[in-house]
Amino acid sequence: MDVREQLLEATMRVFSEAGWRGATTRRIAQVAGVSEVTLFRQFGSKESLIHEAMRCGEQGLATRALPDEPVDPVEELLTWGKAHFEKMVHGRSFIRRTIGEHEEHPEVGHTATRGSVEAARALAAYFEKLQRSGRASAEVDPWVAVNVLVGALFLDAISRDVMPERFPYPQDEAPQLYVTAVLRVLGVSVSDFVSRSGPGS
Repeated sequence: MDVREQLLEATMRVFSEAGWRGATTRRIAQVAGVSEVTLFRQFGSKESLIHEAMRCGEQGLATRALPDEPVDPVEELLTWGKAHFEKMVHGRSFIRRTIGEHEEHPEVGHTATRGSVEAARALAAYFEKLQRSGRASAEVDPWVAVNVLVGALFLDAISRDVMPERFPYPQDEAPQLYVTAVLRVLGVSVSDFVSRSGPGS
């Protein structure tokens, strides 16, 4: 890992723990194992460093691609959903901190959510293709389907440990449950997949 990557990783860690004010350049440099001089040579300012760390942290969501044309909607969306869910679970401290900082630093949220917005647009386009092909009901707004699926994944990822009573099913089964529920609403057949996978698989 080079110095730049060390600083970006340290920034994500410190910001998640301490927020904007607590993420001082001195503390970030200490965690990264470099001097503050090196930090400023690489990024110029604390603001630039934090924004770049957030941009890099969100790239994974945008690059988890769905196929250009739907072939097996259940398998494709389940792969997509699991990847996004795992990323959000892994980064939930960062997500919570970003939400908490929104009032004072709204620009942080704009940077941190670019990847999520791009991913949502790709998902909406995928649902639209399913509808145009006749494999999904055209009566459901694709953006409503996007927000139901992404909203369920998001809420579970960042709040299951806070209010576990809201989630009586195992965490590793959650993406499949949410994906199949949304596909049923869209009128996509999931019975073959459910019978193959079985409960709890």
